[in-house]
Amino acid sequence: MVVPRAILCDLDGVLWRGDRWIQENLRPLRRWEDRGVPLRFLTNNSTLHHLDVEARLKDAGFQKPRVYTSGAVLARFAKKEGRLRLWVMGEEGFLRELQEQGVTPVPPEAAEGVAVGLDRGCTFQKLAEGMRALQRGIPFWATNLDPAYPAVEGWTPGSGALVAALERASGRKVERVFGKPSPEMYLLALDDLGCAPGPDIWMIGDRLDTDLRGARALGLTGILVLTGITEVPPSLEDPGIRVVPNLEALEALDTTG
Repeated sequence: MVVPRAILCDLDGVLWRGDRWIQENLRPLRRWEDRGVPLRFLTNNSTLHHLDVEARLKDAGFQKPRVYTSGAVLARFAKKEGRLRLWVMGEEGFLRELQEQGVTPVPPEAAEGVAVGLDRGCTFQKLAEGMRALQRGIPFWATNLDPAYPAVEGWTPGSGALVAALERASGRKVERVFGKPSPEMYLLALDDLGCAPGPDIWMIGDRLDTDLRGARALGLTGILVLTGITEVPPSLEDPGIRVVPNLEALEALDTTG
């Protein structure tokens, strides 16, 4: 069987859809971890705190899960840049990530930057505040630009929909994005693994435009599973991407040659 040096793996649409585990992907990943393949989980979902996700993965049988969220990556960058007073659109997990890096959410008039993540309780008033903050000319950052994400009830709007609304209202364009396909999250995970980018590192995801686009830009092998937003095999010219219905199908193909 082909065994990669390490695996980077998306979450929504790969390991779960809403509250439902995708068992045909979960089981092979646990088997690869049992064989000693190091795993790192990368998610554009900024509503979650990385420790909460790691606890969920431990409950599912993973031994030492390490999770990188787009919110955590943005929070690290804000601390590095010394911009510790931000106007924030986001949910509890993102707010915790920011606060743990010393970043304080503040009103539009006091902000040193704007940070936008998914906010399922977003209101017209919240959008108006973000518009006012952006009109001050301060930096405009986003956790990710995903237009939609999979849930049990179907597809729902993602962070990218909120970013687009603020761009349109303010006349500003987002300046920095921290989720996939931007390289920051991949490079953090690879640095943690002590690995240089290469084709012996797999990136497993359900989206060509985020998960696999960013992976291929770094020279990683892409594994596209059809359990999430991509449900029909696409036409591809990139030999560095493998398309499979799920990871059990990939495992079977590699076992049989």
